[in-house]
Amino acid sequence: MIVVATLLCDRKRNSWLKGLESVTRLQFQQPWQIYVNLEQTGRWDSGVYEPIFDLLNSCTIPYDYDFWSWTSTWWTAPKYDQDQSRLTPIVNARNMALAYARATGASALMFVDADVIVPPHALATLEACGKSIVGGMVPGRGVHRAMRYIFGETNTWEGRLQICGHGTLGCCLIRREVFDYLSFRWGPAYPNGTILSEDPAYCNDAKVLLGQNFWMHHDVQCEHWDDPDAPLTDDQVAGF
Repeated sequence: MIVVATLLCDRKRNSWLKGLESVTRLQFQQPWQIYVNLEQTGRWDSGVYEPIFDLLNSCTIPYDYDFWSWTSTWWTAPKYDQDQSRLTPIVNARNMALAYARATGASALMFVDADVIVPPHALATLEACGKSIVGGMVPGRGVHRAMRYIFGETNTWEGRLQICGHGTLGCCLIRREVFDYLSFRWGPAYPNGTILSEDPAYCNDAKVLLGQNFWMHHDVQCEHWDDPDAPLTDDQVAGF
């Protein structure tokens, strides 16, 4: 069984259904299910979540979900889109997805971020290649729209698969031989101490600690939705 996880948070409500809708359209013949992580940072309002469950109940794929609330006396809520303070709850949400995959005996966990639209063949293609960590091609959005989220590219290829330093986890499949032993974090890289957000930190840790490369699959081309009412601008770009 494979788990496909989508992380949703209150501060980005406009993107909630974008990635999730594409998840419900995935075409995969083996057993799989959806996991939705709902982070609430404001006042509880159950009506806000009805479209999510209407969508989930309209498809035939089994699903589970976690509701949780981030409250703290020291933590400052993100002030803009990529404010680094967002990383602590993101890491927590990703690790909740890992815990769910471990507890349910999943053979693999695929992340699809809320604002990433994956093609219907994405899960089948990433699973079939047999790599321990493999991602799809996700372009940038807003001021990053000309970018491809693929870093540290090498000349090592296997067909349409390429070894890279890391890519975004916005579309990424991780097999149990990795997520059983490796959780998410953000902070200094091994061994040079460069500060990394959770995506590159996970790929770096997998390489250094487990000897697993990150592979990019060029046949999985995704879309990256940008909120037309609040597009990513230069002053909102993360520092790392």
